[in-house]
Amino acid sequence: MQLHKIKAHFEAFERWLRTPAAEQRLHYWETQAYWQTHWDAERFDLDQVYDACLQNSTTKRIWKRPAYEPKRMMLQFIALDAHFVHSMFQDLFNEEKDAHARVDRFIFYCDQLLLQYRKAKPTAIDTGHYHDDGYEIVSFYLSCQYPNRYAPYQAERFLELLHCVGAANIPSSGDFPRHLKVMRTLQTLLNKEESLLAAHRARLRPEHYQGDSYLLAFDFACFVTGMDAL
Repeated sequence: MQLHKIKAHFEAFERWLRTPAAEQRLHYWETQAYWQTHWDAERFDLDQVYDACLQNSTTKRIWKRPAYEPKRMMLQFIALDAHFVHSMFQDLFNEEKDAHARVDRFIFYCDQLLLQYRKAKPTAIDTGHYHDDGYEIVSFYLSCQYPNRYAPYQAERFLELLHCVGAANIPSSGDFPRHLKVMRTLQTLLNKEESLLAAHRARLRPEHYQGDSYLLAFDFACFVTGMDAL
Protein backbone atom coordinates (compact mmCIF):
# COMPACT_ATOMS: atom_id res chain seq x y z
CA MET A 1 0.00 0.00 0.00
CA GLN A 2 1.17 3.52 -0.74
CA LEU A 3 1.31 5.70 2.35
CA HIS A 4 0.78 8.98 0.50
CA LYS A 5 -2.46 7.65 -1.00
CA ILE A 6 -3.64 6.42 2.38
CA LYS A 7 -2.88 9.81 3.95
CA ALA A 8 -4.81 11.62 1.22
CA HIS A 9 -7.78 9.35 1.83
CA PHE A 10 -7.47 9.99 5.58
CA GLU A 11 -7.84 13.73 4.98
CA ALA A 12 -10.99 13.21 2.94
CA PHE A 13 -12.31 10.68 5.45
CA GLU A 14 -11.84 13.12 8.33
CA ARG A 15 -13.79 15.81 6.50
CA TRP A 16 -16.56 13.28 5.83
CA LEU A 17 -16.64 12.23 9.49
CA ARG A 18 -17.72 15.76 10.38
CA THR A 19 -20.80 15.56 8.14
CA PRO A 20 -24.24 13.99 8.81
CA ALA A 21 -23.43 11.29 6.25
CA ALA A 22 -20.95 9.80 8.72
CA GLU A 23 -23.84 8.38 10.76
CA GLN A 24 -24.91 5.92 8.07
CA ARG A 25 -22.91 2.93 9.40
CA LEU A 26 -23.10 3.60 13.13
CA HIS A 27 -25.49 0.68 13.56
CA TYR A 28 -22.43 -1.56 13.37
CA TRP A 29 -21.07 0.08 16.53
CA GLU A 30 -24.46 -0.35 18.19
CA THR A 31 -24.60 -4.09 17.54
CA GLN A 32 -20.99 -4.38 18.64
CA ALA A 33 -22.02 -2.82 21.96
CA TYR A 34 -24.92 -5.27 22.29
CA TRP A 35 -22.57 -8.19 21.67
CA GLN A 36 -20.02 -6.95 24.18
CA THR A 37 -22.76 -6.59 26.77
CA HIS A 38 -24.55 -9.89 26.26
CA TRP A 39 -22.09 -12.52 25.01
CA ASP A 40 -21.28 -14.94 27.81
CA ALA A 41 -19.53 -18.18 26.91
CA GLU A 42 -20.38 -19.63 30.33
CA ARG A 43 -24.13 -19.42 29.84
CA PHE A 44 -25.91 -22.29 28.18
CA ASP A 45 -29.17 -20.56 27.28
CA LEU A 46 -27.37 -19.87 24.03
CA ASP A 47 -30.51 -19.01 22.10
CA GLN A 48 -31.22 -16.06 24.40
CA VAL A 49 -27.58 -14.99 24.50
CA TYR A 50 -27.16 -15.07 20.72
CA ASP A 51 -30.46 -13.30 20.12
CA ALA A 52 -29.57 -10.56 22.61
CA CYS A 53 -26.16 -10.08 20.99
CA LEU A 54 -27.51 -9.46 17.50
CA GLN A 55 -29.76 -6.49 18.08
CA ASN A 56 -30.00 -3.02 16.61
CA SER A 57 -32.42 -0.10 16.90
CA THR A 58 -31.78 1.03 13.31
CA THR A 59 -31.67 -1.97 10.98
CA LYS A 60 -31.42 -5.74 10.98
CA ARG A 61 -29.95 -5.93 7.50
CA ILE A 62 -26.61 -7.26 8.71
CA TRP A 63 -28.32 -10.57 9.54
CA LYS A 64 -31.76 -10.40 7.88
CA ARG A 65 -32.66 -9.39 4.34
CA PRO A 66 -34.32 -11.09 1.34
CA ALA A 67 -32.82 -14.57 0.80
CA TYR A 68 -30.35 -14.03 3.64
CA GLU A 69 -31.14 -14.99 7.23
CA PRO A 70 -28.07 -16.29 9.08
CA LYS A 71 -29.43 -15.29 12.49
CA ARG A 72 -32.66 -17.22 12.04
CA MET A 73 -30.81 -20.31 10.87
CA MET A 74 -28.31 -20.15 13.72
CA LEU A 75 -31.21 -20.04 16.15
CA GLN A 76 -32.59 -23.15 14.41
CA PHE A 77 -29.21 -24.85 14.86
CA ILE A 78 -29.14 -23.88 18.54
CA ALA A 79 -32.56 -25.45 19.00
CA LEU A 80 -31.26 -28.57 17.26
CA ASP A 81 -27.98 -28.92 19.18
CA ALA A 82 -27.12 -26.05 21.50
CA HIS A 83 -24.09 -27.82 22.97
CA PHE A 84 -22.48 -28.27 19.56
CA VAL A 85 -23.18 -24.67 18.52
CA HIS A 86 -21.67 -23.51 21.81
CA SER A 87 -18.49 -25.45 20.99
CA MET A 88 -18.48 -23.93 17.47
CA PHE A 89 -18.39 -20.42 18.87
CA GLN A 90 -15.80 -21.37 21.45
CA ASP A 91 -13.56 -22.63 18.65
CA LEU A 92 -14.23 -19.57 16.49
CA PHE A 93 -13.21 -17.28 19.33
CA ASN A 94 -10.12 -19.24 20.35
CA GLU A 95 -7.30 -16.82 19.57
CA GLU A 96 -4.69 -19.52 20.07
CA LYS A 97 -5.68 -20.95 16.68
CA ASP A 98 -5.30 -19.55 13.16
CA ALA A 99 -8.16 -17.20 12.29
CA HIS A 100 -8.59 -18.38 8.69
CA ALA A 101 -8.77 -22.00 9.81
CA ARG A 102 -11.29 -21.07 12.49
CA VAL A 103 -13.71 -19.37 10.11
CA ASP A 104 -13.44 -22.26 7.65
CA ARG A 105 -14.18 -24.76 10.41
CA PHE A 106 -17.14 -22.72 11.58
CA ILE A 107 -18.65 -22.80 8.09
CA PHE A 108 -17.95 -26.54 7.81
CA TYR A 109 -19.75 -27.12 11.10
CA CYS A 110 -22.71 -25.12 9.77
CA ASP A 111 -22.73 -27.40 6.73
CA GLN A 112 -22.91 -30.43 9.01
CA LEU A 113 -25.68 -28.93 11.12
CA LEU A 114 -27.66 -28.12 7.99
CA LEU A 115 -27.61 -31.81 7.05
CA GLN A 116 -28.88 -32.72 10.52
CA TYR A 117 -31.50 -29.98 10.37
CA ARG A 118 -32.86 -31.13 7.01
CA LYS A 119 -32.98 -34.72 8.24
CA ALA A 120 -34.86 -33.65 11.37
CA LYS A 121 -37.19 -31.37 9.41
CA PRO A 122 -37.58 -32.86 5.92
CA THR A 123 -40.44 -30.53 5.04
CA ALA A 124 -38.54 -27.34 5.96
CA ILE A 125 -38.04 -24.94 3.06
CA ASP A 126 -34.55 -23.88 4.17
CA THR A 127 -31.85 -25.07 1.78
CA GLY A 128 -28.91 -23.12 3.21
CA HIS A 129 -27.54 -21.72 6.45
CA TYR A 130 -26.33 -18.40 4.99
CA HIS A 131 -22.95 -18.57 6.72
CA ASP A 132 -21.25 -19.62 3.47
CA ASP A 133 -21.35 -16.02 2.27
CA GLY A 134 -17.65 -15.43 1.71
CA TYR A 135 -16.89 -14.91 5.43
CA GLU A 136 -19.17 -11.89 5.80
CA ILE A 137 -21.29 -12.93 8.78
CA VAL A 138 -18.54 -14.99 10.44
CA SER A 139 -16.10 -12.07 10.22
CA PHE A 140 -18.84 -9.94 11.76
CA TYR A 141 -19.04 -12.35 14.71
CA LEU A 142 -15.29 -12.01 15.15
CA SER A 143 -15.45 -8.22 14.95
CA CYS A 144 -18.12 -8.16 17.65
CA GLN A 145 -16.24 -10.51 19.95
CA TYR A 146 -12.84 -8.85 19.42
CA PRO A 147 -13.46 -5.24 18.30
CA ASN A 148 -9.77 -4.33 18.41
CA ARG A 149 -8.63 -7.31 16.33
CA TYR A 150 -11.12 -7.89 13.50
CA ALA A 151 -13.19 -5.97 10.97
CA PRO A 152 -16.13 -7.20 8.88
CA TYR A 153 -15.03 -8.64 5.55
CA GLN A 154 -16.54 -8.49 2.10
CA ALA A 155 -14.32 -9.67 -0.75
CA GLU A 156 -15.40 -7.22 -3.45
CA ARG A 157 -14.98 -4.21 -1.15
CA PHE A 158 -11.59 -5.43 0.03
CA LEU A 159 -10.25 -5.87 -3.49
CA GLU A 160 -11.45 -2.39 -4.44
CA LEU A 161 -9.79 -0.99 -1.32
CA LEU A 162 -6.47 -2.50 -2.38
CA HIS A 163 -6.79 -0.69 -5.73
CA CYS A 164 -7.66 2.60 -4.02
CA VAL A 165 -4.63 2.57 -1.71
CA GLY A 166 -2.18 1.50 -4.40
CA ALA A 167 -1.49 -2.01 -3.14
CA ALA A 168 0.72 -4.34 -5.15
CA ASN A 169 -0.12 -7.88 -6.25
CA ILE A 170 -3.87 -7.50 -5.96
CA PRO A 171 -5.52 -10.95 -6.12
CA SER A 172 -8.26 -11.74 -8.61
CA SER A 173 -10.54 -13.03 -5.86
CA GLY A 174 -10.98 -12.55 -2.13
CA ASP A 175 -8.13 -13.00 0.33
CA PHE A 176 -9.32 -13.22 3.93
CA PRO A 177 -5.86 -13.61 5.54
CA ARG A 178 -4.62 -10.52 3.70
CA HIS A 179 -7.74 -8.65 4.80
CA LEU A 180 -6.76 -9.34 8.42
CA LYS A 181 -3.31 -7.85 7.87
CA VAL A 182 -4.52 -4.82 5.91
CA MET A 183 -7.19 -3.94 8.49
CA ARG A 184 -4.57 -4.18 11.24
CA THR A 185 -2.26 -1.85 9.33
CA LEU A 186 -4.99 0.67 8.56
CA GLN A 187 -6.26 0.69 12.14
CA THR A 188 -2.74 1.29 13.42
CA LEU A 189 -2.37 4.25 11.08
CA LEU A 190 -5.83 5.60 11.89
CA ASN A 191 -5.07 5.48 15.60
CA LYS A 192 -2.23 7.95 15.02
CA GLU A 193 -4.56 10.52 13.44
CA GLU A 194 -5.70 12.45 16.52
CA SER A 195 -8.01 14.93 14.81
CA LEU A 196 -9.58 12.14 12.75
CA LEU A 197 -10.13 10.08 15.92
CA ALA A 198 -11.73 13.09 17.59
CA ALA A 199 -14.12 13.49 14.66
CA HIS A 200 -14.98 9.80 14.86
CA ARG A 201 -15.59 9.83 18.61
CA ALA A 202 -17.77 12.93 18.34
CA ARG A 203 -20.30 11.04 16.21
CA LEU A 204 -20.68 8.14 18.65
CA ARG A 205 -23.64 8.10 21.01
CA PRO A 206 -23.98 6.25 24.35
CA GLU A 207 -25.52 3.19 22.69
CA HIS A 208 -22.48 2.70 20.46
CA TYR A 209 -19.36 0.73 21.32
CA GLN A 210 -16.86 3.29 22.64
CA GLY A 211 -13.59 1.35 22.68
CA ASP A 212 -10.91 0.89 20.06
CA SER A 213 -12.62 -0.88 17.20
CA TYR A 214 -11.51 -2.02 13.77
CA LEU A 215 -14.91 -0.84 12.61
CA LEU A 216 -13.14 2.45 11.99
CA ALA A 217 -10.88 0.76 9.43
CA PHE A 218 -13.96 -0.95 8.01
CA ASP A 219 -15.80 2.39 7.79
CA PHE A 220 -12.76 3.91 6.11
CA ALA A 221 -12.77 1.08 3.53
CA CYS A 222 -16.45 1.68 2.80
CA PHE A 223 -15.81 5.41 2.39
CA VAL A 224 -12.76 5.03 0.14
CA THR A 225 -14.33 2.45 -2.14
CA GLY A 226 -17.76 4.09 -2.24
CA MET A 227 -19.19 0.65 -1.55
CA ASP A 228 -21.68 0.98 1.25
CA ALA A 229 -22.15 -1.60 3.96
CA LEU A 230 -25.49 -3.04 5.05
